[in-house]
Amino acid sequence: RRAGIQTIALGAGDTIASALFRGGVRTFSRSFKYHRRRGLYCLTGDCPNCLMTVDGEPAVRTCCTPAAGVQQVARGAGWPSAERDVLSILWRLRRFMPVGFYYKSMIRPRWLFPIAERVIRRIAGLGPVPRQPSKSTKERLNHHPDVVVIGAGIAGLSAALAAAEGGEQVILVDEGAIGECIAAGALRDRICTLRDALSGHSSVTILERATAVGIFEGPLVPVAGEDLLHLVHPRRIVVASGAVERHAVFPGNDLPGVWLGRGASRLAGVHGLTPGRVIVVATNTLEGLRHLDVLCRHAGRQRDAAVVAALVPAALASRVPAGVEVIADGTVVAASGSGALHSVVVEAAGHRRTVPCDTLVLSLGLEPRDGLL
Repeated sequence: RRAGIQTIALGAGDTIASALFRGGVRTFSRSFKYHRRRGLYCLTGDCPNCLMTVDGEPAVRTCCTPAAGVQQVARGAGWPSAERDVLSILWRLRRFMPVGFYYKSMIRPRWLFPIAERVIRRIAGLGPVPRQPSKSTKERLNHHPDVVVIGAGIAGLSAALAAAEGGEQVILVDEGAIGECIAAGALRDRICTLRDALSGHSSVTILERATAVGIFEGPLVPVAGEDLLHLVHPRRIVVASGAVERHAVFPGNDLPGVWLGRGASRLAGVHGLTPGRVIVVATNTLEGLRHLDVLCRHAGRQRDAAVVAALVPAALASRVPAGVEVIADGTVVAASGSGALHSVVVEAAGHRRTVPCDTLVLSLGLEPRDGLL
């Protein structure tokens, strides 16, 4: 660490976010308007918390960007730094800054708004945009398969395999590496088995770390790869882009230390990092119980970490690992902390209590990731 620069050591398979977390970074960004502190949350690229400037490019999703080869990472907002941001005082002044306040309160005198606009833009940015032209150029490559499958989870892999076994030309697209987000276990083993079966088909082209950016008439599916822009002209399209975990609404739900289940499970099971020392898990799904198992196994190997409580439906209480307090039919009412989580308020059987913790993991159902449709 020198002159504001910190050197981060990489672990095998690290993303930028996991490498930074391993190096002790907990504040990854500041909220767009009020400059509230943001920590890692979903680790699936579905939230803005980990957006950072990477090698001069702003707003990069560091949770799904490999760390190998990256030279410099900076947080895009915060003065004098994102860690100690003077502008976080804006949260205390929120009653004076409702939605659209700058359009309503600064229109008179007319000369004031251009000045205020420059200040607002400076405060609300996600990092400076490079003004020089990009040095990279991407060649275009056209494909004409029978089927394009977008998403390489269980559904997408199964659809691609069925089409290939039916004698069709298939392109399978996934914005990450297949299976990289899944902790070791039966689910990952199944994904790897399907992937290996697909790799043996000469009629299948697999595009990893490639993002389908839209579906257009034709049909046409542009896919942005690392080195190529793939223009896919299929006869049929299968969208298997899956779902994102549901975001719970309660005071303090954006504090660093509040995680979605998939993010916490990936950090522990894939990157070997414990999301915190004192962990509370709230779930009402079977997938959430798998996340709980991963966290318990990993915390059990650490001296100073433990899952202390699990909020689950009474019908699932028997599936909670031994040693974890069960709060049957409990719900999270609020999360508290100054800059980071230090406790949660839970309610069960009509009674409320405060549970001290530095990590809250939420796995409360799914919402479809259906933007392409």
